Amino acid sequence: VLSFLMVKLATSIGCLIGVGPVLLGTTFLAWGTSIPDSMSTIIAARKGEGAIAVSNTLGSNIFDMQIAIGLPWFIFSLAMGEPYPLDHGDLTGPIIFLILSAVMLHFGLSFFGWKLRKRLGALLLATYVIFIIYVFCEEFV
Repeated sequence: VLSFLMVKLATSIGCLIGVGPVLLGTTFLAWGTSIPDSMSTIIAARKGEGAIAVSNTLGSNIFDMQIAIGLPWFIFSLAMGEPYPLDHGDLTGPIIFLILSAVMLHFGLSFFGWKLRKRLGALLLATYVIFIIYVFCEEFV
């Protein structure tokens, strides 16, 4: 119920200020749902549990992509007898950034001997900033 209300509120505000669903979903809604995951990841990292921190991040994203998206679409398709129409803008750019981020994380960890380094964190953070700039430019330029 709270998730529904959060999405409804965000899309209503987005409609009022002229912001599309791709920008809302990849920024404000993503931030709102990721803050609790981020807090548990930070706590695990501070306790020296790097493997748990990385696993939590990967696991929550895999869960979101496979279950949080897949299950409702599967139920919709069963109930309605047709596929769910995804007509909310072009998601090619965000999907490319998702794949790029996963590849950067894998090869970055491999390059640094499977240790979390400040340089890798800075690289991932810079990639995210570029992603946010890209999404805003796609929306407003």
